[in-house]
Amino acid sequence: MKKKKALLYMAMAVALLCVAVIGAFGCNGGCDCRGYDCFDTKYHFDRAIIRMPNGEIKEIEIEYWADSEGEQLTLTAKDGSRYLVSSINCILIEDN
Repeated sequence: MKKKKALLYMAMAVALLCVAVIGAFGCNGGCDCRGYDCFDTKYHFDRAIIRMPNGEIKEIEIEYWADSEGEQLTLTAKDGSRYLVSSINCILIEDN
């Protein structure tokens, strides 16, 4: 009887560990987020309109984007330029 109970507890511990590992790493796709977050949905954006510090407005085609800490976005344009911007100064656009 004690062996069955110990085996049951061991199986439950392994199952719980599997759920924790999948929850921590599986939903991030191996931490290569590319606009994917555990608690959000996967978003794809084609263009961004950015207000630069000098007031200039730029429109770029997005190759890759990531949500950084706080309200910051890291945008990589198709021409290779990289921008770290506040979400307050950026509009992300998905073309139909």
